Amino acid sequence: MKRRALPVLWFVLGCLFAAPAFGQGEQSAPAEVPQRRALSRLAPSDELRGPAVPQRGAPSRLAGRVQAKPKVAVHGDSAGAYKSRSLKYAKLFDYGHLKNVVVFAESAAPAVSGDAPSLPVSTTSGEGFSITFEMTRGSVGVKPGFLAAPAASPVAFKNLTQDSLTVYSGGGAPKSFMVTIDPGGQKEVFLDALGFYPVFCLEYPRAQTSIFAASPYFSGIDAEGRYAFDLPAGKYRVTAWHERLPSRSLEVELDAGEARQLDFTLSVEELPEIQ
Repeated sequence: MKRRALPVLWFVLGCLFAAPAFGQGEQSAPAEVPQRRALSRLAPSDELRGPAVPQRGAPSRLAGRVQAKPKVAVHGDSAGAYKSRSLKYAKLFDYGHLKNVVVFAESAAPAVSGDAPSLPVSTTSGEGFSITFEMTRGSVGVKPGFLAAPAASPVAFKNLTQDSLTVYSGGGAPKSFMVTIDPGGQKEVFLDALGFYPVFCLEYPRAQTSIFAASPYFSGIDAEGRYAFDLPAGKYRVTAWHERLPSRSLEVELDAGEARQLDFTLSVEELPEIQ
């Protein structure tokens, strides 16, 4: 009996000593499962993911710089006047610091059906497009001195003076208009034709300003001549306009989400010689 009991005893003791190891194995195995699940939820790294692909219909972007080039070397003095006596009363044109420049894009291809319309992008604030007449140092002044706005958008003329004002545009403007504004009131004008509008006040001739009605996609320039705006993908004719210099246009075709650099140089060299 003792010889038969010994194997049974050794088997029982072996099971007792092996039980903690088995218990530890059973406890550690479930802990590995949540860890694997957590790793499977991690996003792939940028190296594995690759470059971002532009989404279909994403807006494109045009940016660049507008510069001016004189036909001949221009010399002036510190007062901003020409050194030549024949031009002593003419104001020196600053080719290095352009102002009142508008860059705008017009569609050069038929619109594709189903394209979603896009809001115009410009350098103006979100308060709308407006021109204000107000009393300044005993006379009526107007600000801003130049305004760029999309054609067919309303431009509000505000009268902050105590007099009724007659505001008008004509002459070389694409279309003429005339409005009478009561003291403290305002009137809206829709400039539905693209182009340059000189604006005058009948009662105060020195209160002058100007408006350029551009396409829906346009921008002004900063102090360095740089511009930028967004627009849908497509083929466009992009124009850099200035009041005193000849405009320059370039054609460009943009893919969805594409960013394109487009620079302009405005020069009087393209003007014909005076006979």
